[in-house]
Amino acid sequence: MTSRPRRLRHCAGVREMARETRLSEKSLVLPLFVKEGRGIKEPITSMEGQFRYSPDLLPAAVDVALEAGVTKFLLFGLPAQKDDRGSGAYADDGIAAQAIRAIRQRYGNKAYIITDVCMCAYTSHGHCGVFDGVNVDNDKSLPFLADIARSHAEAGADMVAPSDMMDGRVRAIRKKLDECGCCSVPIMSYSAKYASSFYGPFREAAVSAPGSGDRKAYQMAIASATADLPLALPPKTTCIYWNSIYCSMPVSVKLYMSLYTDKDRSSNDSAATAPVPSPSPISHVSMGLSPSFWSAMIPSGSLET
Repeated sequence: MTSRPRRLRHCAGVREMARETRLSEKSLVLPLFVKEGRGIKEPITSMEGQFRYSPDLLPAAVDVALEAGVTKFLLFGLPAQKDDRGSGAYADDGIAAQAIRAIRQRYGNKAYIITDVCMCAYTSHGHCGVFDGVNVDNDKSLPFLADIARSHAEAGADMVAPSDMMDGRVRAIRKKLDECGCCSVPIMSYSAKYASSFYGPFREAAVSAPGSGDRKAYQMAIASATADLPLALPPKTTCIYWNSIYCSMPVSVKLYMSLYTDKDRSSNDSAATAPVPSPSPISHVSMGLSPSFWSAMIPSGSLET
């Protein structure tokens, strides 16, 4: 018998019913860069039309997003002071915690707050973990990353998003969150993150470029596209799959992150570009898409439940 998959394509009604990818403003996530201080609205030269805000001026961005139906926000903190251990990242009164509380106090549950969990914007050396001048120490970095996630969750974050690329960080973060009573806070980790210059605009926006060397020793190698696939694939358990793309510039999009669970593995995020017809009314957003849409392009991740 001839297989006839065209039966699910023959008219608009059945195509609409069978479609896997549905995009709406409810799937969008708006990154916000928050700088310590007051009265700050500072242009980001690498992201035309975007700004770094101090916590008191965040409503200038949040109000516009909410009016457009975008209710999810991904916060990146820029501290006034940096040190070799990135202490501002996990301080209970650090810039990320200040931003979380400012949004929560003003908007309540109207805003869903996701926070970037990494050390690079907070360390004097600009690396994503504990750095000895030559190498980033993976295991020594894990307690710091877990404490960053803990401080964000206790400040009121709805979800934490580790982007550091340390092996085992999701397990360490999950353990810390559960211990501090934040069991309902999910982890959205970067599951296929390459050492790529496509992150240039983000590093400029977050003032997080490494002071020396590069991140090739802990981010994935661009020339080995499939070598780390097992790290990004979900375990054989019930998971919620979700991938997303990130508009790093008004007229281009970048594969950005995937939700990922850690049973005994590390994590990562990917970089690729594709043209889009014109700038979105809200630039620089992550767009949630079904896994099958991107299955030929990047590995799927999963949301830890």
